Amino acid sequence: MKLTPLFSSALVFAGLALGVAAAQVGSVPSAAIPAVPVQLGPVLPPAQAPAPVTALALLPDGVRLVCAGAELRQLSPQGQLLRRIALPEPCLSLQVSPAGTLALTVGRSGARVWRLSDGQELHSLSLAGLAGRVAFLSDDELLLGTGRGVESLKLAPRQRRVLLPGAVSGLALAPGGERLLLSRGERLELVRLSDFKVLSGIRCEELCPLRRVQFSADGRGAVALAGVTLYALRDGRPVNVVLRGAEGDVTGFPLPDGGVWVLRGGQLERRDAQTGRREGRLLDDGPKNALLDGPASWNGMGGVLLLTQGRDLLELGPDGREVSRQPLGF
Repeated sequence: MKLTPLFSSALVFAGLALGVAAAQVGSVPSAAIPAVPVQLGPVLPPAQAPAPVTALALLPDGVRLVCAGAELRQLSPQGQLLRRIALPEPCLSLQVSPAGTLALTVGRSGARVWRLSDGQELHSLSLAGLAGRVAFLSDDELLLGTGRGVESLKLAPRQRRVLLPGAVSGLALAPGGERLLLSRGERLELVRLSDFKVLSGIRCEELCPLRRVQFSADGRGAVALAGVTLYALRDGRPVNVVLRGAEGDVTGFPLPDGGVWVLRGGQLERRDAQTGRREGRLLDDGPKNALLDGPASWNGMGGVLLLTQGRDLLELGPDGREVSRQPLGF
């Protein structure tokens, strides 16, 4: 069969194209050929950041309680891990019973009471929004701040009753159980628990949600962060503003001499409780002394337990000097 000239020319052209392509492939230098990666082992997941510490507490025997993520850890005074309690949800706040044998952890969906000697869960409360509105009255009774008022909750058998009617948005109980700090509407009040007599109070300058409270050693005074203002309250005395425009988790510690230690912006400073005037800082500059705002606790002797940004537990004595420092270790 005789090919037409057009079909014959197409075959010749296709042959020439294939020849040129083969020549080009053969002339590609080896350096231009991409290397195939070789897997030498399993790919490890990226390291997870440590869980943020949200609360600290001290037991009478010096054992430290640390809430970090969904765990409650007990550490010895030397920093050794004694017990780890797995929580059902991340911990927002932490309290210790008057006898120092129970812990109360609060999460978004409720609160739980734990026996510290063996880590057993004893009671659970399915009430949302309890952070800043619940306190131990005794080992078997809690105080609640709710829309109904100040309520008593017996844990066993479960019994609940209203002690003071009227909506309460914040509640904190002083050591010894004689004084109660309440946030009610636009007012912040220090009251006597036995008869709810107001001992000191003020109408908040702005919003009045109770965020952080520390009581004095005698339980008759308190420094409270309500909204963005830090207030100092004391039996029978007017309320003083220690700091306005407080951003973040600012904590104030009332001192016996009328001063206040204020933890804010990674620093611990001293201020006058009546005027709010800044009187100086307690720690020297340096990365090791940069503090984490928020988690802090009295140490029972007039000093405080703090957490540095490097995750060291730092204990200061009543004079503000360093007593001990241990790496958190997790």
